[in-house]
Amino acid sequence: MALCRERLRSAGLAQLGRVGAWGVALALGGVAIVSRLGEPLGLDARGLVAEAACASFWVAALPIALAAADDRARVDREEGIALLVASRGGSSDGLAIARLVAAMGSVAIALALPTFAVALAALGTWSPGEGFGRLARGLLAAGLFAVSGGVVLGSAASLCERAALRRGRSLLFGLVLVPWILADLVGRPSLSIPGALDALVSLSLGVGRGP
Repeated sequence: MALCRERLRSAGLAQLGRVGAWGVALALGGVAIVSRLGEPLGLDARGLVAEAACASFWVAALPIALAAADDRARVDREEGIALLVASRGGSSDGLAIARLVAAMGSVAIALALPTFAVALAALGTWSPGEGFGRLARGLLAAGLFAVSGGVVLGSAASLCERAALRRGRSLLFGLVLVPWILADLVGRPSLSIPGALDALVSLSLGVGRGP
């Protein structure tokens, strides 16, 4: 499992996703800190956490999931990883499960980093009397979002990789983007993967994010 995780981390899209996660954390965390220490910006801290969650899906988690959907089984065979695993008593099914778990874990971390960071940075923007309670709610929302997103998007990436092989990335991108566009057009954004995750974090935080 550790080997699959490290190999996924080395993929170009996965590296881009990690940069995106740090970018969201620093940008929105910085906004929260400026609002706390400098001139108040009139921002809702819970809204900032929800924005961090939404941004992290697109710029951090999705690139990592696309990397996981890029026919990793073929790459493992070509680079001798499948043979190495077989020589140690492993099976192709076991390797596939390890890739699935690695994808789910990597996506979850990419979602968790920005949302946890912004929740912590935004504590000072809440009133002192309610600060710790809202922080706990923010951290809980971040955790639910990260775990749910990791399971859903990581599983989708693995299924697309197995079903479409070299076209796995295209299939996953279409699976995410097309329902998101159509659901938004009919006013039901929660019927798509990003919309459902956005609704989950917004509900957990108690903020409105549209229909």
